[in-house]
Amino acid sequence: MTSAETKQELTEEFSGIKYILTSKMRSKLLLSLYKHPKKLEELRNELKKPSATILHGLKELETINLVKKFQKSYELTSNGFLLSTNMIKLIENWNSVNKNKTFWNSHDISQLPEDLLKNIYLLKDAEYVNSTTTNLSNAFNTYINLISNTKNLDIILPIYSENHLKYFIELLRKDKLDSLNLIINKKY
Repeated sequence: MTSAETKQELTEEFSGIKYILTSKMRSKLLLSLYKHPKKLEELRNELKKPSATILHGLKELETINLVKKFQKSYELTSNGFLLSTNMIKLIENWNSVNKNKTFWNSHDISQLPEDLLKNIYLLKDAEYVNSTTTNLSNAFNTYINLISNTKNLDIILPIYSENHLKYFIELLRKDKLDSLNLIINKKY
């Protein structure tokens, strides 16, 4: 496939994504039907919109094979379910990045594995902790407190420090960790 063909294909795919994401109603319908099928009345109560507006959105989604009507309920097709799953992942990734803008803008992410970057939503409950001039050990003390109370530890060390590794070794020697996954830069 030539780069022109690839560009055309991406442009067409982007148009489809844009079609879904630029309509609050289409997006809300997909998200609403994600867990289970619903009747029009349930959708109307949940979305607080008139039947005509909801039916119009459902018809648009039916036309592109993302929603189907079965008896008196509306449900996602397989395509609709897959698209909604990825739409949720996109929203969660967006929220995770937005929540920790300061962290992401002040760190080089070029060495992080691509799979991790695609699943940044997994860090949605992460908290950015840093040290200040009045409390130089805040980040390190928080780190020690967090790893001291865990059984399974997956951690990225942005820097190599003997003090960080000392605590891993201590937890391992005391048999307090069931598992340890350490992600480090290849240079270390």
